[in-house]
Amino acid sequence: MDNKKAESRSGEIYEILGQPPKGVVRWGITLIVVVIFALVGGCWFIHYPETITASIIIRKTDVGRTGELILLPAGVGKIKRAQTVIVKLENYPYLEYGYLSAAIDNTSLILEKTVERMPTYHLTLTFPDTISTNTGYLIDDDNDWVGTAEIIIRNSRLIYRFIEPMKAIFQ
Repeated sequence: MDNKKAESRSGEIYEILGQPPKGVVRWGITLIVVVIFALVGGCWFIHYPETITASIIIRKTDVGRTGELILLPAGVGKIKRAQTVIVKLENYPYLEYGYLSAAIDNTSLILEKTVERMPTYHLTLTFPDTISTNTGYLIDDDNDWVGTAEIIIRNSRLIYRFIEPMKAIFQ
């Protein structure tokens, strides 16, 4: 008799505990939907530039400073005149001093073979005589500088980086 009573009580308890409360399910689904919309909304407002990275050597000349970009062939066809180039110098760490900004003034790419027999393109940038970084630090030494340059191809929203590959799949 006691076993049947215990079984009936445990069955009732299992029914009560087996079904989650409706309020918890409703608020859980609402929270998940809000988080998804927040992520999609954040992707809309965040800009993510498409860049091409290259090595750069900046030398002092009679007209100011000239930078020579050394590019690998991947993505070179996307480079156009007046695109922004962000230069991070190894002599002056960009986290401490900032970075230089320049624009491409000509797009005549010169194809050369290097010692490793890898084809590379060379592109020149001109800098003014007095160079200051984005943080206002004035660089005034007469040495040559070496660094990395990021050519900003286009500045698009982060959500487009997710949508464009899906467009290619469905077309």
